[in-house]
Amino acid sequence: MDSTEREETPEVKSEADAKVKSSRTPLIVRGLVIASLIVVLIGVYSEQIFQSQQKGDSFKDDLQKLGLAYHEFHRVHAHSPTSMDDLKDFLDNPPPPPKPEGIVPPDPVTVIVVPDSLIKQIREGRLIVVWGAVLTDSGQENDQYLLAYHVDISKNGGYGLTAAGRALELTAEAFQKMPLVKTEQVDDKEPETKQSEPDMSEAQDKD
Repeated sequence: MDSTEREETPEVKSEADAKVKSSRTPLIVRGLVIASLIVVLIGVYSEQIFQSQQKGDSFKDDLQKLGLAYHEFHRVHAHSPTSMDDLKDFLDNPPPPPKPEGIVPPDPVTVIVVPDSLIKQIREGRLIVVWGAVLTDSGQENDQYLLAYHVDISKNGGYGLTAAGRALELTAEAFQKMPLVKTEQVDDKEPETKQSEPDMSEAQDKD
């Protein structure tokens, strides 16, 4: 009897071990599946944050290109553009380089590309630009005034462009405190004022 019992004991143990291993396998699989889901969710969330950051940085860069183009127009013509068409014509048809006179060579005309997406926002009234701005030779002074801003910045905050050509992110409160750049007044034209969302909606209702 003892020999029989001794022979059966290893078989019982092996069956028990097999059951334990089989019960552990689903738990390991579940753990791997949960870990994989967590990794995927983290990747998706990180990608969304990265894309939104890229979008904000891209708009900031586009605004600064607009500022460069605006200032280049002002440098060449000694006055600011009066409309998007005025600026677009300058960008599409830059003047020829000035002829050298004297010892110091003249500054070349810088060709700047303003993205079509930004031009579309300006034409549709989603990006407000102060045309005919009075720019001074002091970048520090120009930087105290706004030259362009998104139409809903007074409610949600967002990026604005100073008259010095610097794009910066503003809260709604900071936007309200920052004055617009002065404009050249022609024929008793009213000075440029900040447009609010109610004013824009009323204009659309009238149309």
